Amino acid sequence: MIKLGPSRALKIVAWLLIFEGVSSVANAVAARSVNPTHSFDFNVFGLILGVGLLRRRAWALKWSELWVVLSIFIAAPVLVMTTVYPPDSPATVSFAGHSIAMISQYVTATILAVFIALSVWEYRVLIRDDVRALALER
Repeated sequence: MIKLGPSRALKIVAWLLIFEGVSSVANAVAARSVNPTHSFDFNVFGLILGVGLLRRRAWALKWSELWVVLSIFIAAPVLVMTTVYPPDSPATVSFAGHSIAMISQYVTATILAVFIALSVWEYRVLIRDDVRALALER
């Protein structure tokens, strides 16, 4: 297994959070242009947390840990329910309020499993002592 240096690993986690935030903003803007409703996607906090991690802020490290743990605890039960109690119909993928694809329960379970594995890796990076030292040396 490749072990990335603390600085590179922290940057990867930060950019993943920023990507998550940007994609939620893009989806919200696109959905708002089609259907003017008011909704809030909490993934936008990934922008703030990612920038904080890039700047090696201790507060961003702590909040990112919480964010990643919450995402694991939300995604894991959905993965279990998807595999143990498969839905009768395929899942619908939507963007901007419009259905763009239908995917099977196996694809849904695979996507969730990859998301959980990535989140676990992010958490392991965030709790590493050398990564914590980077945030605290500021």
